Amino acid sequence: MLFRQLVLLSLALICIPALNPPVGLAEESPRDNQRILLSQAESGTITEEAVQKLIEQVKAIGKSRDVEALLKYFTPFTYSEFTVNTDAVSEVIRLSGISEHRAFFQETWQDVKSSEDVDDDFQISLSGDEKTALVRRTRQVNVTLKDGTRILVMSTSLSRLAIVDGQLKIISIQESADIDVRP
Repeated sequence: MLFRQLVLLSLALICIPALNPPVGLAEESPRDNQRILLSQAESGTITEEAVQKLIEQVKAIGKSRDVEALLKYFTPFTYSEFTVNTDAVSEVIRLSGISEHRAFFQETWQDVKSSEDVDDDFQISLSGDEKTALVRRTRQVNVTLKDGTRILVMSTSLSRLAIVDGQLKIISIQESADIDVRP
């Protein structure tokens, strides 16, 4: 049971940003962020600045663990595939659509006491026609569960973004994580 709990918690934490607010977010107003996202939606193309703003907004949502706010950045067809590795076993979890993602995050976030990024790096690539974007992320996170268990999650991910119904959305996430229970 502990392994399954760790797998689920690891996936929830690697997919979504840490509970710490992003650096510099307070310097920009939500209206400025909306302006950037609306501008790219109206033009039908994606800019690196718009992707960065989306990342910052999702990271801010992670602080409050607001599942419904997070899901606004997903599409009805968003597909996620997470591979979690421990010393003993690997497990792959696949999620499709809003309802599966909602259930997953609601179940897993309830057991997290705190988390802290050790390292978090994003690389943004736009397609040649600027209709899609890829976000590559490498991350290490220290997590403490409500029962006191501490884990280290080391992950790499590839998220695909596109404009759907005039808004920049996450259309898929592919992630692999190694988890280690800490003393």
